[in-house]
Amino acid sequence: MTAGLREACAGSSMHGVGFWLVAAAYAVIMAFSAVPTPLYGLYAARDGFSSLTITVVYAVYAGGVILALFTVGHVSDWYGRRRVLIPALLIAALSSVHLLVWRDLAGLMVARFVEGIAVGATTATATAWIGELHAARRPTATPRRAEIVGVATNLGGIGAGPSSPAGGARPAERSDPPGHGDARSLRHRTFVGVSE
Repeated sequence: MTAGLREACAGSSMHGVGFWLVAAAYAVIMAFSAVPTPLYGLYAARDGFSSLTITVVYAVYAGGVILALFTVGHVSDWYGRRRVLIPALLIAALSSVHLLVWRDLAGLMVARFVEGIAVGATTATATAWIGELHAARRPTATPRRAEIVGVATNLGGIGAGPSSPAGGARPAERSDPPGHGDARSLRHRTFVGVSE
């Protein structure tokens, strides 16, 4: 085997590893973004939130996602995927800190807006990067695999978040609102997994 062929195979292998690391980070960010959903009922009971208030909290999150998709979506095309994904993960960690320490309505709205920014930036960057890594690993293959993995990580992450140990799956078994202790470790595992 020639040196050039060995280098091509090694790069191709690394693209495969990168493909799955980016997909995993994307899935965990999406899961974590959905963790607070079952907690809204607890917050409503504890703080007296109305249905309208909960709807506004969801809208604030959606506004952050939309804003990031329109403004940050193309930044990774210009500056590189890693340069956008790592800060998006840091922004998501910042939203975790907000959820942990600022527990009133204003804190919840700020945290969800910041989380929306992180999710929008991650969605735009990770889906493009998954496609690029797939094409580099399997240049003759169709993009179908990357499309399926991108959709599965997005929807699978959103679906897994509320039922995860960090989510509100079993609120009666906890004294503190669910997700507050486990959120840090979930976010830490996501960040460490992508940055290494």
